[in-house]
Amino acid sequence: MEGIGSMFPVLRDPDGRTYYREWNGGILAGGFEPKAKPIFYDKIPDKFEFQLFAEDWDQFEVLLKEIVHRLPQIENAEIRQMVNGPESFTPDGKILMGAVPEIDNYYIACAMNSHGIVSAAGVGRAIAEWIENKGPTMDLASVDIRRFSRHQGNKTYLRDTIGYIVGYLYALPYPLSEPPAARNMKSSPLYDILQAQGASWSRVMGWECPAWFARDGVDPKDINETFGKPEWFDVVRAEVEACTSGVAVADISPTLKIEISGSSAVNLLQYLCSSDVDVSSGRAVRTLIMNSNGGIESFCTVYRLAHDRFYLIDSITQMTRLLHWISKYSKNYENVTVTDMTSHYSGLSLIGPASTELLQSLTQTSLDVEDFPLNTVKSIDVAYASDVLVVRGNDDWKLFMPPEFVRNVYHQVVENGKKYEIRNVGLYALNSLRIEKGIPAWGSELSHSILPQNAGLNSLVDLSKKTEFISDRGILSEDPSKQRLVHVTMRCYDDDNFPWGGEPLLHEGNIVGMTTSASYGFQGNKHVAMATVELPDDDVRHRDFELEIASRSYPVDVSFVSFENE
Repeated sequence: MEGIGSMFPVLRDPDGRTYYREWNGGILAGGFEPKAKPIFYDKIPDKFEFQLFAEDWDQFEVLLKEIVHRLPQIENAEIRQMVNGPESFTPDGKILMGAVPEIDNYYIACAMNSHGIVSAAGVGRAIAEWIENKGPTMDLASVDIRRFSRHQGNKTYLRDTIGYIVGYLYALPYPLSEPPAARNMKSSPLYDILQAQGASWSRVMGWECPAWFARDGVDPKDINETFGKPEWFDVVRAEVEACTSGVAVADISPTLKIEISGSSAVNLLQYLCSSDVDVSSGRAVRTLIMNSNGGIESFCTVYRLAHDRFYLIDSITQMTRLLHWISKYSKNYENVTVTDMTSHYSGLSLIGPASTELLQSLTQTSLDVEDFPLNTVKSIDVAYASDVLVVRGNDDWKLFMPPEFVRNVYHQVVENGKKYEIRNVGLYALNSLRIEKGIPAWGSELSHSILPQNAGLNSLVDLSKKTEFISDRGILSEDPSKQRLVHVTMRCYDDDNFPWGGEPLLHEGNIVGMTTSASYGFQGNKHVAMATVELPDDDVRHRDFELEIASRSYPVDVSFVSFENE
C-alpha cells in the first residue's frame, strides 16, 4: 500500500476493537469482535496444533467495517490472506497461572487472552519462581487459577461466556465494570425477591450478589457507566445511612463457609491462625490465616461451635484458595475433615443500631448483652426457622440457616422492620463502610506477602500461643517496614474525578504509593481510600500528600491503618 513503510506504527482502535501494523509493505489488520465463536466445545481435535480454520468473512464482517472506516484505502486494496485461528480466553480475560489445587506439584501458565507474546518474559519468570519457592514471589492473586471455582470450568458456561470476553479485551475499563458472562450461574433463594425490589447485580465467584438497590422505578440496566459521580450515588448514600442510623438487611448467602471438624481440628487451626482460636464453644474469633513467611492468606472469622467443630467464614472470593490452603495442611493431622458448607447455608446480615431490637422481635431468645455478649455464636429460633446460627457483632447480627428457611425469615425481617424504615443494602454500601472504617480486605490491601504489622493488624496476632505455629514468630515481632498500609481522606474533590482504586499517592511531587480501594465515605462526606505507601520513616501526620486523579492532584490526609480487634 502506498505510504506504508517499515516505520508505520502499531495502531489500536478501542472503539472499533481493531488493530493495525505494517506487514511486508502492506497492512496487517485484525480485531476482537463483540461476539466471537466458541470452539472445541466437545474436545480439541487430535494433532490440531499449528492448524487454522477456514476463512470466515461473515464472522469478520463486523471488524472489516471498522477497519475500512479507520483506513478507507483498505477498501480497494488487495487482500493477500485471511488468518483464522484459535485463541484461548478465560471468563475474566486474565491469564491462568499457579498451582492447580486438585493435583499436587502441578503448575500451569496458559490462557494468555491474546497477550502471550507481550507477557511471555514476565510469565516465564513468575511461574519459575512460583515453582522454585512453592509460592509466588509477588502478588499474583489476579491471575491465580484459584480465583475461579470449579463450577466455572463447566463447558456450557464457558461456551456461553467466552464469546463475549474476546470483545471485552478492547472495552473501556470503567470503574466497577465486569466482564460479560453468562448470568445466574449461582444465586441465593432470595434472588427473585431482591430482583423485584430493584437489585442491581454484581457477579462474584459465579454468584449473583446485589450491588445496590434502585428506587422510584429506575431500571439498573439504564444506569450509565462513568469515571465521575455515578448515578447510583444517592441510593447508596441512603443504604449507608440505614446501616448507621437505622437498620438494613443484606443477603450474605454468597459467603464462604468452611467446616473444620474432628479431634485435631483445633490443632490445625491453631497452626494456621494468628489469633488464639482455642476458645470456649459458642465464641467467634477474628483472625488471619498465615503462611510460613509471615504473610496473610486470609482475613476471616472462626466460630467454635463445639469442642471438635469449627466454622470459618470469609469472602466467597476466597473459596478455592482457602479450601486448598487449609486442606493442604489438614493432611498433616489425623482425624480432621475440611468441608465446604457454602451451599448448605443461606445468610442474612442485620446492620444498624436498631438491628438488635428488630431481631428480638423475631426470637424468644434474650439478646441482652449480658445473655448474648459480643462475638457470641448461638443456635436459636428466628421467625419460623429453627437452628439458625446467629452471631453478634458490633451493631450487626449475622444469621446463617438452611436455604429452605431464608425466604420466610427475610419476609418477617422486612415486615417487622417497616417501623424502622428498613432498607436492603448491597456490596457498594458495605464496601463504603469498610473503607471508611479502614478495614483492609484480602485481594485489595492484603496478600500472601503482606505482614500483619505493615497492615495495622497487630491486634490479630497472638504470639503468646504455646502451640505450633506456621509463621516465624521472629518475623511477626519485627517493627513495621517502610512499606505500610494507610488510610486516605480527600479534603476536596469534583464530580468529574472520583477515586476508584489504582490512583498514585504523591509526596512532594513524587509517587510514594498507590490506592488499593476507594469509595465515598458517606458518614464523613469525603472520599476515602486505602493505599500502600513507602516512606523513609513513620511520620505521615506532618507530611503533605496529594492524590492524582486523571492528571489532577487533590490534597489528602493520610494516617496509618490500625485495626482494633473487638
